[in-house]
Amino acid sequence: MLMTERNNSVARAVMIMNAFLESGRDPELGITELSQRTGLAKSVVSRVLVPLVAGGYVERDARTRRYRVGLRAFELGLRYLGRTGAPQSALVMLDELARETGYTTYLGVLDGPECVVLAAEEGRERIRVVVSPGERMPAHGTAMGKAIMAHLDGPQREALLTASETRSFDGEPWRIMDPDALRHDLEETRVRGYALAVGDGYPGVWSVGAVIPLSGQRPMAVSLDVPAYAVEEEKLHDLGRMLLAKAARFSVMP
Repeated sequence: MLMTERNNSVARAVMIMNAFLESGRDPELGITELSQRTGLAKSVVSRVLVPLVAGGYVERDARTRRYRVGLRAFELGLRYLGRTGAPQSALVMLDELARETGYTTYLGVLDGPECVVLAAEEGRERIRVVVSPGERMPAHGTAMGKAIMAHLDGPQREALLTASETRSFDGEPWRIMDPDALRHDLEETRVRGYALAVGDGYPGVWSVGAVIPLSGQRPMAVSLDVPAYAVEEEKLHDLGRMLLAKAARFSVMP
């Protein structure tokens, strides 16, 4: 096989895997849907799926004849958090926070103007919003996203502000702050060290987040989701200071 053909095959495989990634909560896609999402001919989609299925990165339901992400892809994704050092320690921190506060905790990272949830630990509160690992949210509408954005340099931050656009989740629009108001919010976040999302994301849910100082790695952040009815806003500041204290230990890690 010529190098160009190999490159084309890899590019098409990436397009198909991205189609699954962008399919949201639809766990299975058929040949026609994959063709529509990728712009590839159905015959090409069928041909590219063969090695993906054989390798375990995609699975085919024999009954529905539709495809879904395979176990091998799941295992590969876990390697992102399976690295030694800070990411594993961050997972321990999530568990501590959930147990100590009772609130659901998250670990996330920026990918462009979106925040990707890497891990979640459910709290014991009866009313809670649980976002599954792998889900994406607009960074400007989350405490995790704003915490990371506030610690970026000026050009990087401005690029993300420019790229931000209206998103929705389960039909609910995310509040879009005026760019200048968001800049002011991010500056306040930078000064105090933690971010607040009050009315930015899910209705009735407030959140607080702080960056984990990871040397030489993509910035990550942790956050807590708090039912708005259950606390005063000052409680968020108390939680923010707690996050800072716990995250500080990462700055002394080898």
